[in-house]
Formats: sequence, structure tokens, C-alpha cells
Amino acid sequence: MAGYPLLIAAAEDTVHASQAAKAVAMLMMMGNLGGVMMVLLMQSVKGLTGSWMPTGWVLIIAVALATFLVFLDSNKKCNVLKE
Repeated sequence: MAGYPLLIAAAEDTVHASQAAKAVAMLMMMGNLGGVMMVLLMQSVKGLTGSWMPTGWVLIIAVALATFLVFLDSNKKCNVLKE
């Protein structure tokens, strides 16, 4: 199953029903901001090194950092997983 619909459902379940649209909108805006930042970061690494090869390490570090942030607070439970 795709992760994006689960993430939207988790955002909707986390906040009050009147704030669900704002939560999903913020989630989408942060995803777009992350995409723009990664493009700019990869272009700057390519400009500094003159090669696209080191940008692979940028992606690996970004995935490792995201994984660390996801598991940082393992005490919080998501309502989606209880169903």
C-alpha cells in the first residue's frame, strides 16, 4: 500500500476534525518545500564538486536523517495503526 494516503490519514486522525484540511495542507507544503530544498542542495553539491556522483551521498544522508527523525520519538502511537 502506498505511504502517502496513510500519511494523510494519520494527519487527519491526529488533529481535530475542524483542522484536518489545514493539517493535510501543511503536510503537502512541507513535502514540496523538502523537494525544492533537495534540488537546490544537489545542484550546489554538483557545483562545488563538478560531478553528480557525490549527490548520491546527499540522498543517502537525507534518507538516513529522515529515518532517524521518524524513529526519534517512538512513544507516540498513530491512530491509523490501531484500526
